[in-house]
Amino acid sequence: MPSPLGFRNTNPPKSSSPLLISPQPRHGMSVLAERGLNLGKIIRFGSLLLGICVVLAVFLGGGGVEEGRKAYNLGAGVSCSPINRYFTGCGGTGLGERGQRKRSMALNIKNFRENLSPYAQKKKSGKKRVIGDQDKTNPDDKVEKRVLVEDEDYSILIRMKRGVRQVADLVGATIGPKGRNVVLGVEPGKYQPGIVNDGITIAERVKLDDAIENLGAQMLLEAGANVNEESGDGTSTAILLAATMIQQGLRVITAGVNPRRITEGMELAEKKALQYIRELTKNATDTDLRRIAYTSSGDDEEASELLIKAFDDVGRNGVVKIGKSRTSVSSTRIIEGWQYKRGYIREELTNAQENTKWIAKNCHLLLINDPIMKPQDLIKPLKWAQEGNHQLLIMAEDYGQSVIQGLIMAKLKGNMDICAIRAPGMTAYNAENLGDIALLSNGTVIDELAGTTLNSFTPDMLGQVKAVEVGRSMTTLFGDFNNREPLEQRAWEVKLDIENLRFRQQNKGDSDRAIEDALQDLVERQGRLTSGIAVLEVGASSEVELKNRMLRVEDALCATRSAIRMGVVPGGGAALVSLSRWLTEHAKTIEDDEIRTGYKIIAKSLLTPLRQIANNAGISGDYVIQRVKDIQDEKGTDYGWDANTDTLLNLRDQGIIDPTRSIISAIENAASVARAFLTIKGVVRDRVRVKAGL
Repeated sequence: MPSPLGFRNTNPPKSSSPLLISPQPRHGMSVLAERGLNLGKIIRFGSLLLGICVVLAVFLGGGGVEEGRKAYNLGAGVSCSPINRYFTGCGGTGLGERGQRKRSMALNIKNFRENLSPYAQKKKSGKKRVIGDQDKTNPDDKVEKRVLVEDEDYSILIRMKRGVRQVADLVGATIGPKGRNVVLGVEPGKYQPGIVNDGITIAERVKLDDAIENLGAQMLLEAGANVNEESGDGTSTAILLAATMIQQGLRVITAGVNPRRITEGMELAEKKALQYIRELTKNATDTDLRRIAYTSSGDDEEASELLIKAFDDVGRNGVVKIGKSRTSVSSTRIIEGWQYKRGYIREELTNAQENTKWIAKNCHLLLINDPIMKPQDLIKPLKWAQEGNHQLLIMAEDYGQSVIQGLIMAKLKGNMDICAIRAPGMTAYNAENLGDIALLSNGTVIDELAGTTLNSFTPDMLGQVKAVEVGRSMTTLFGDFNNREPLEQRAWEVKLDIENLRFRQQNKGDSDRAIEDALQDLVERQGRLTSGIAVLEVGASSEVELKNRMLRVEDALCATRSAIRMGVVPGGGAALVSLSRWLTEHAKTIEDDEIRTGYKIIAKSLLTPLRQIANNAGISGDYVIQRVKDIQDEKGTDYGWDANTDTLLNLRDQGIIDPTRSIISAIENAASVARAFLTIKGVVRDRVRVKAGL
């Protein structure tokens, strides 16, 4: 009797005849088939369920594809069991007809998800790529150029704006008398820790992980850096203005307004704004200078008084420098030296990487009143500097590109400490300015018209000064000379030249512009010859305090110098509020809607500094702005809000003033950066392809 479970029957029935052969044992499945149990249908139904599992696993995403394949393989293994072979005849393939269809379906779905789906196409196109930690490069990685094209939803500009906002929020917290400080972290070998509230110093240290956001932050830094270079004060104001202009402008262009027309309106508004600020300006009195120095130095009375004393010693047009004191006491001293509005020709020639300057002591000067176009002309002086390990500053009328590249290679590969600047002053007066320097340094001007060339170079032609400091746009020469008689004689000659030019200007023998340029150069020469350089040496009890105090004193110096040159306007953001109101009224006369929108962007942005000052003082910025508008309507543009006392008063009378040059520079550079930002359509950046096996 067959086993009900389908096992082989080990006790077959006995035959009734000895000649009759016993039947062969049958497979258990045959017995079940004879009993009407269609297990083939059951197996096929089970395979169908497994196929459904595969499809569900694929659509669940993540590792579902691999799990689905495992599940499918498991199903294939079951279907190729002896039972399935018995009922379906699948042979050695392990798959019946239904199994083949299921496998084909799974492979098609996988191919669609990896290559043909909209998500995969967008990922391959590169229009929207999330950039974060995966952008951190390794020196061994391969870097390729990649273009990220801006799509219709302005996703790239929005991401760049997030970087702009982060820098603006950090810098904005430091503005005003109630502003906070920011701690700068340590970067070994480059930065030291510090507690500062200087806008440009903070912005320079910001490095964001997201590469696109960091591009926005670097564009905002450009506005502050330009203001710092031009006036030295107002960097925080420039950064806040630029960030607000970008935010207001991006809100408009994402609504469909033409960016070019918007930026055209912003440019027209900027020109009107600068004209209004100049009309609001008044010359700075001695009291104004003291108040500006006191406010800009963070209410440091000792430093501000020393700064004013330094200007009294060398005159308003004299040169004042900031240095470190060897003690905790601050002091001033006068040294011989001159300053010129000329900087290094290439940044690769600097030797002080932290502040991007070239600094030298006991420096030799090579003075050339001719352009240098061949690198071979400098072989003799460079060889002399290399053999004697001398620091050498070259002053020439101009440099060829091959000469510049040769100087860079000589510095990098020849271990030479050299730098090069163009001759100070306008081209027509190069010889006179170089002659003054030769008199100061006891050197000789190499001039082909005078019969001297670089081919006849000898070391005794070189001048020498005690120290040199070369910046991006300014060069300072420090000397130590006991005999001032030759300098006084040269100053008397320059004074006669000034009188002659003024006489010619009255008779209009030459064009007014030419005479004004010549007079400006002569007045600067006279100031250098008759006065030295005042050095304010700042002292402090600790290195952290010293760094913070020096930054504040440098701000005070730049603000005071700007006030001397261009005058002052009401401070505390009051001048910008009155300018904003004036631009808003002027915009109503413009018929073009897009141009008028550009005006309004500038006008609204000008309210940001006062709003931030009030917020830092713990008072609603919009409430303070409205109070200032009301008081200016009633009493005039000189009135504003004092954050220290929370009162409305005449800011000029109270000494709360800002240098006109700082305000103008902040508006110009903020508007320039904002216009450039709003017209961006794409970004080109490095794409990192990681080496295989990493």
